[in-house]
Amino acid sequence: MREAGGQVTDFSGKPWQLEFSDTLFKNNENSSRKDILASNCLVHKEVLKVIKKI
Repeated sequence: MREAGGQVTDFSGKPWQLEFSDTLFKNNENSSRKDILASNCLVHKEVLKVIKKI
């Protein structure tokens, strides 16, 4: 994604990187949710603004 000029961040805008311990789908109540946003550089900041309003 980054090589193509895109951005990948969490919903707070911090750079996101997949780590070995990350699990994208967990079914138990104690799981930590890891939301990510992947988009092109032209709209990324605007999409983050919209997400923060929700």
